[in-house]
Amino acid sequence: MSSSDKRSADPRISTLLINQENLTTPVDISSLFLNNLLIQIMMHYMDNHTIFISDLHLCSTAPEVTKLFLQFAQTITPETDALYILGDLFQFWAGDDNRSPFNEQIKDLLKKISGKIPVYLMPGNRDFLLGEVFAKESGCILLADPCAINLYGKTTLLTHGDILCTKDIKYRMFRSFIRIPYGIKIFMNLPLGVRLWIANNMQKYSSKTKPLKNKNILAAQPEATKKLLTKFNSKQIIHGHTHIAEIEEFVMDAERARRISLGEWDKQADILIYHDSHDLELNSLTL
Repeated sequence: MSSSDKRSADPRISTLLINQENLTTPVDISSLFLNNLLIQIMMHYMDNHTIFISDLHLCSTAPEVTKLFLQFAQTITPETDALYILGDLFQFWAGDDNRSPFNEQIKDLLKKISGKIPVYLMPGNRDFLLGEVFAKESGCILLADPCAINLYGKTTLLTHGDILCTKDIKYRMFRSFIRIPYGIKIFMNLPLGVRLWIANNMQKYSSKTKPLKNKNILAAQPEATKKLLTKFNSKQIIHGHTHIAEIEEFVMDAERARRISLGEWDKQADILIYHDSHDLELNSLTL
């Protein structure tokens, strides 16, 4: 019996299996997540697959999300070909020289995972200062944003996702300002304590202003998505940032294209499992 047959035959396994041939547009899977036990049973029987996650926003003041990440690490199996973290692993990142006990804990966990499978890490809008020192010490492979990969024979575009939110004009202006290389150099020359104070206050300001924004402004815009796909000659994109777990199919240049958006980690861990058959599973891990 193949592993896919085992999934069908085992009554303990209940999962959202999305086949590209019968996909509805878009799919909101927020109410269709699995519990922890089913996740572990399911992953035991899976074919070769790649896992995508994003927007964990790990920080010392959110211990439950950290526990989810520790729990998630235990579900990694030999059938997992790779793990991709598409931005905002941390709530904020003030520099690789911040060797707090919490940061070292996460670094050690990543090192354990990367000892089993390749771990690809893309910085997000909150942790865009993640650098080569952190990557080397954690065993991760840093990815540029955006970048294209060969995902089981299919060219797939990866991005954190904030570059798709083109209607958020104020954020785009802010992003352009803080990404200026000279400004980053000045910031990194500040004492760590000052950098942490600045990052913490920026995070507080973001938390206050985000709920006031229209949801459409925070969404990935279709034209920006198509433009980026065209640039990379791809028909599939996977991203985070919007915190909405969904799959959207559309027609582009007379061909089917697909946008896969990852959810954020909060009370549950949102996980995309991409099979080598190009079937998808959008799941959730809970404590």
